[in-house]
Amino acid sequence: MSISIVINFVEQLLPQIQDDSRNHKLSVLLQDNLEHYVRLNKELAAKYRQLQGNYLALKGEMLDRLGDRVKAEMFVKDLKKVNA
Repeated sequence: MSISIVINFVEQLLPQIQDDSRNHKLSVLLQDNLEHYVRLNKELAAKYRQLQGNYLALKGEMLDRLGDRVKAEMFVKDLKKVNA
């Protein structure tokens, strides 16, 4: 279940629960859970952005190396033509 679904559910449920003083403990629990999952979502999003940045940096390095290899192979091919 995605975090946005949980947040929407809790936000819709909170006003109904808060009106009933008998359910105050449940209201507090839901609010705490919501805050916990929002924090967790932020942490996971930050970690994902960091990993995505690492992946893109490595991909860029690999493409640079591939370009260097292609240039070297073209140079060798040209040398063979010249020496033939």
